[in-house]
Amino acid sequence: MPVDHRTKQPMGLIHGGASAALSETMGSIAGVLIIEDMTKQSIVGIEINANHLSPAKSGYVYATTKPVKTGRRLQVWNTEIHDEDEKLICTSRLTKHAIVIGPTPPGTGVKAFATFETSSNATSPTKPFSVLLIPTSITIASFL
Repeated sequence: MPVDHRTKQPMGLIHGGASAALSETMGSIAGVLIIEDMTKQSIVGIEINANHLSPAKSGYVYATTKPVKTGRRLQVWNTEIHDEDEKLICTSRLTKHAIVIGPTPPGTGVKAFATFETSSNATSPTKPFSVLLIPTSITIASFL
């Protein structure tokens, strides 16, 4: 994620909310990728926390998410955000819940905002990003 005018707070440092949003994005993507049937389940957030350990003033930050627990209903993801020098900027824990969804009447409901392909690329209609999938982690290579 770029550290620029879109992601900085007034003091010129990466905004803690931007780091938390990146962490939630990572955990949400990872959570959706492991649910058994997206027509019968959806992922919702329960809790997120973030420890902002070092400032980032420019360049890019990179996030890696790893599962702590991936049960049928509950998922916990740890995310580490590093700068370009691999300095730890933020560590975060996200708890997600897989909820059961019922049938949706035709013409209603939520449409998918992203498509996932086996080539390990994900695309969004408005914000393209690349995803590198590793068996026990997920890393967003570029975002925004």
